[in-house]
Amino acid sequence: MRNSDTDILFVIDNSGSMQEEQDNVIRNTRLFIDELALSENAYRVGIVTTDAIDEKHPGEDGGRLRMVRANQTRLNNAGCGIGPDTSPLPYLVRPNLDDPQADAKRCRLVQDFTATVQSLGTGGSGRESGMLSARKALDSRLATIAAHNAGFLRDGADLALIFLSDEEDCAFEDYGTGDWPNAQCYEDTAHAIPPASLLDFFANLKSVDSGVRKVRAALIAGGIKSGESGSDFTPRGCVLEPAGPSAACGCWSSTDDSFFCTYLNGFGQPCSSTAGCGGSPGDRCAAAPGGLCDTPRCEALPAVRYHGFMAELRRRRLAVGFSRGTYEDSICQNEYDQTLLTIARTVVLSSCFSLETPITDPDTVRLIVRPVGSTDADTLVPRYSPDAADTGAVCHDCGLCAGGGWQLMDPKTICLQCGLKKQTGDEFLLTAITEMVGFDDGGKP
Repeated sequence: MRNSDTDILFVIDNSGSMQEEQDNVIRNTRLFIDELALSENAYRVGIVTTDAIDEKHPGEDGGRLRMVRANQTRLNNAGCGIGPDTSPLPYLVRPNLDDPQADAKRCRLVQDFTATVQSLGTGGSGRESGMLSARKALDSRLATIAAHNAGFLRDGADLALIFLSDEEDCAFEDYGTGDWPNAQCYEDTAHAIPPASLLDFFANLKSVDSGVRKVRAALIAGGIKSGESGSDFTPRGCVLEPAGPSAACGCWSSTDDSFFCTYLNGFGQPCSSTAGCGGSPGDRCAAAPGGLCDTPRCEALPAVRYHGFMAELRRRRLAVGFSRGTYEDSICQNEYDQTLLTIARTVVLSSCFSLETPITDPDTVRLIVRPVGSTDADTLVPRYSPDAADTGAVCHDCGLCAGGGWQLMDPKTICLQCGLKKQTGDEFLLTAITEMVGFDDGGKP
């Protein structure tokens, strides 16, 4: 058995406030790629911006995969020991595991990724439409874009969407021809594309019997969370403070309305132009009227629609027996190192294995795990099934499988359940009886 191959689509905000966040991703790219390297997952990486309507860089955005290959100077400075990649592909491909230059090519892949992110800039559209960009990138009906992105999406691979944005998703089918004020992305949500509809599109890219089983997603956006799972993410305005993401921030004093407070879910206080803060763009003011300009403004607005998409994906995956595969975290962090590591382990490297030979009877399966670094004896993993009528399962309730379990999701997919995670470097041994020929019971009854 092997890890499910994954097509990874990064959707990165390229609007005016994203320089620090893009730099944060660049600093931690090697961690992310090195983590994936410890798995057999044959991944691909594509990058698009949130400028879904190709407003600011005609012919570059609108769902087109961005790619800038690292030059020789950059590769030398990184110590890659290899020449530039001359591939015309607009996406990155993992080096073959048996390639004698695999390490050098992985180093180059990191440099290609970071060069591409640096090329995105911060001059993109203020209508940050990440989910629409992702849909366009994978929509075969859009002939020009599909031709540009050809080959990225593989029929048999899983799809992992990774969104990075400091504003709300602003996905509309029609933006009209007039001015589009920033507030409309927050005020006119009744006419925005429903997150559930966007999820339908991504699920339908996969075979009928797979659907959301093959789709996973991560979100780094405006919100606060506590805990490891990310399922307790709360979309709200956040600011980066020395201790990390915080919701303790005020509002911009450069406006006479309460836009930033209104769309911080009522958090924060508006400052009028007479509050003694000067009234210039970027000025800051205390929450109390008349206060000094000493309260930091919010760095990110709440990602309510993105969160709705993630919650719906999580709900649908749970309905078909998958307890993991989504992760949400705050964009207001000093470093994204742990966030990207968690995304690599729980979103890109799924909790499932693909089988070369189909299994029709789960009672013939035996799964053993040897955790990385462990000197203990191998552990036999019990079979889990939520169906009480399945008499072959050891447990029907995860409470009875405290150390985790496995479940046969379909004849060619086995998934870990009940909190059991694939840690990078773990070894799993699966044996199964698929055929018995010439069996002799010795005449015993």
